[in-house]
Amino acid sequence: MNLALKKSINFYPLEQGLYHVYDASTSRHFKLGEQEVNWLKLLDGKTPVEVLRGLIPLEYFDKFINTVQRLDLLEGESEGESKKEPFSPLKIKVLNLDPSRFIDNSGNLPVYVRNFLNWCSLPLLVINLLMVALLVPQVENIRETLTFNTFTVFFYFFAILITGIVHEGAHALVAKSFNVKVPQVGMMLFFLHPSFYADVSGINLMSDRKKRIKVLIAGVQGNNLLMFLGLMLTFIPMGETALSYLLFFTAINFVLMFINLIPFVEYDGYYIFQELLGEPRFARNALVSQLTRQNKKIEYTAYFFISQLFQFILIVSMLVLIHDGVLLLWDAPWVDVLFLVLIVIAYPALMAFKIRSAK
Repeated sequence: MNLALKKSINFYPLEQGLYHVYDASTSRHFKLGEQEVNWLKLLDGKTPVEVLRGLIPLEYFDKFINTVQRLDLLEGESEGESKKEPFSPLKIKVLNLDPSRFIDNSGNLPVYVRNFLNWCSLPLLVINLLMVALLVPQVENIRETLTFNTFTVFFYFFAILITGIVHEGAHALVAKSFNVKVPQVGMMLFFLHPSFYADVSGINLMSDRKKRIKVLIAGVQGNNLLMFLGLMLTFIPMGETALSYLLFFTAINFVLMFINLIPFVEYDGYYIFQELLGEPRFARNALVSQLTRQNKKIEYTAYFFISQLFQFILIVSMLVLIHDGVLLLWDAPWVDVLFLVLIVIAYPALMAFKIRSAK
């Protein structure tokens, strides 16, 4: 039987003769050398194994083929058993798009975006903080001017759409500037909240930690830019209601910047935290240390309890927000009962899922 590489396998040059290998059928990423990639390309399903033995050095052939089979890179019987991306109730993907058509044809735009964010983010942040201090009296009036109605809900989701596109677009473009392939972007429910994502997992194949951190922090820098633009627009004469919605949009970006930098949930801040510590899967290690009482470290214990408190507050706040939105459509007693039950069971269900995933 001839060996055929899965059609879902894609190769992208990375750095120093290395390739980013992406399997679209399982959403898995690999790093391989140029020689191994050339050998993989020989597995076209037409070349007999005997011929392959003459093309691939004999001392490497068996080990290479075994590795390819173990990684499930071949068409055939193993394809039906291939591991799909595991489902997570915390990250429910509702939309997947391939951004290649735009990003791969963007020319030098990714490099320009990266340089702009690197040089301008700190000055913009300083200006934003000064502006916020000046606008505090007006910000305090937002709650008096805005009412929780259908228009406010739609405006909120529109603001999330804009901030999400800019946030994830910044991730994707900065990753592309380092020649990292971004195979997917899309929308998901993260802790029940509408969010966007860009698959920049390929950065883990880069050897330079500073480059990885630049990709991870690019989204927050994008929110910082939107916040600056929103604050600048407040100088334009406008009505009180319009100003309140503009400040609401600015506040959303400020809150998202803050939340994204918190390392106690799997937002950007957590992955930056991992990079700074040099310990992948830190959250899982902290959870396992509490469950097994092995490898006990004070930093694991502190992280575990703070992260659980933060995640509990996050889940409850999202459920309360959804509850208020549902009441606009169905103002009935059963809505209160339903969400009370959800609040009671949500966190235990989350912990049960995490414990199961950690095993």
